[in-house]
Amino acid sequence: MTFECVSVRQDELQTTTRSYEGQLSMMSEHLAAMNERLTQQKDEIDILKYQLEQQQQQGSKVLLHFLR
Repeated sequence: MTFECVSVRQDELQTTTRSYEGQLSMMSEHLAAMNERLTQQKDEIDILKYQLEQQQQQGSKVLLHFLR
């Protein structure tokens, strides 16, 4: 292989490496954002479940009061 050919291959390798690193970085950022979104949604679901349980408990107390 000639020096020129080796140089071209090294340039191609560097370009490919930079491209892969950029893609990996973007995917990592996207994954972190999606993880944050899932965490927020889980928190919202937990709050709504708690509120529903509280309403159901209060409804049961009201129903028992009327049945007495």
